[in-house]
Amino acid sequence: MWNNGTCVFYTMLMVHYMLFVIETRSWSFWTFFGYITAYATIMPLVIWLNDAVSTSSHYFRNQWDMVFDRAIMHLTTMIVTFIIILPRYLWLVYQHVFAFPEF
Repeated sequence: MWNNGTCVFYTMLMVHYMLFVIETRSWSFWTFFGYITAYATIMPLVIWLNDAVSTSSHYFRNQWDMVFDRAIMHLTTMIVTFIIILPRYLWLVYQHVFAFPEF
């Protein structure tokens, strides 16, 4: 999985969206709708590009079966995302609770 970069790219997307979610302080319907729409459309687009472009790879036309259907890929993505997000989340909690409380 790491050789074709799909797991790394998927992790980067997850970190990007998770940082948006934890940094957003003014939620509205349109913000929520935009986040859900962006996340729901990027992964099929990435898989379509991997299926259509990488013709010489053994992942050609089988991204769903070989990569995204495996539990180890999702487990690796969740663990790496957690490792990357945790320091920023702890810093935000420290700022909101101890350093600059607003209430």
